[in-house]
Amino acid sequence: MSKLTVSPYTKQSVAQASGMRVTFDVTPPAEGVVYQNVHMIYHVGGDERTFRYAEAWRMTAAGKNGKRRRTPALDQGGDDSFLVPDEAWADAFGTLTITTAAWFEEGKIDSSFKRGKGTELWGRLYGSEHTRAEPKEPRPIRRLANAAWTKGQRPVWTFFK
Repeated sequence: MSKLTVSPYTKQSVAQASGMRVTFDVTPPAEGVVYQNVHMIYHVGGDERTFRYAEAWRMTAAGKNGKRRRTPALDQGGDDSFLVPDEAWADAFGTLTITTAAWFEEGKIDSSFKRGKGTELWGRLYGSEHTRAEPKEPRPIRRLANAAWTKGQRPVWTFFK
């Protein structure tokens, strides 16, 4: 049976956003899916928004141009990013709290998960506006991350794994 692990957090900056990233790994590699339920509470200024959704990283041997890889690999290299848009911290105080539960399932991706175009909360991964039922075994990996900032100051991140 394959096991899901998560790397330590590293800093990440992309165009118009910055935050932290981890990388999922599945050993031994097997075709399947890493599912992750996400609960996000986002405060900017006096506004609060809450999101609940699920995202998925397929682990396949399918490569570019129809060529198969020797070893299955995760979508997006297994990277999972928590990002705060630059305009959020530039314009107002705020916090971002994210709790996640991630696990690996062998087999094909759930057909209700759709590929993102980059504008969805799950970016270009596969995702769903509904959370997925979590398995009892293997137990999901739970993470809690919090970012807090004052107007004009970059977010300060705190993590609990």
